[in-house]
Amino acid sequence: MRKFVRESLIFAIATFIFIYIVSIFTFHANTPSLIYYPNPSADNLLGGMGSYVASFGFFLFGKAAYFLIAPLFFLMLAF
Repeated sequence: MRKFVRESLIFAIATFIFIYIVSIFTFHANTPSLIYYPNPSADNLLGGMGSYVASFGFFLFGKAAYFLIAPLFFLMLAF
């Protein structure tokens, strides 16, 4: 049972990191986000969810959101 919980946690973290990385790298300033809503179409690779994830990352950390990718990637490799 413990192994299942650990593997499920690893899978959830890896999925979140993948979504974060893809949404940050495919972010466009004119996509719908928490702050800016120009049109309903999202140019992000992950669609509306990706644009909101990326805008939230940029809102909290600014340009440093790009630098959070390396620690998150190494966190994923640590498991």
